[in-house]
Amino acid sequence: MELSSSHIIKSRQDYQICWINVPHLSRRLLAINVDGQYYSFLRLEKTQEQLISILSKVADHMDKIVITHIDKGYVIWNWEPEVLSNN
Repeated sequence: MELSSSHIIKSRQDYQICWINVPHLSRRLLAINVDGQYYSFLRLEKTQEQLISILSKVADHMDKIVITHIDKGYVIWNWEPEVLSNN
């Protein structure tokens, strides 16, 4: 799997961090809002190589993902199509 830098959100201004509630869980999830779409936290990988390895294993099981780049590495976020509330 190839990963271009265009698939990675590098600017903190391009998303908002929030907490969301989804129908299938009783607890809130850490999430981000990107253009009105919500993505829940999946995992953090320290290197791009680790990121690519994980994505090759899980990408087929998810509809959409977003990747953000932070000081500690790369964060994988999974799209949540049904969000009950956010705050």
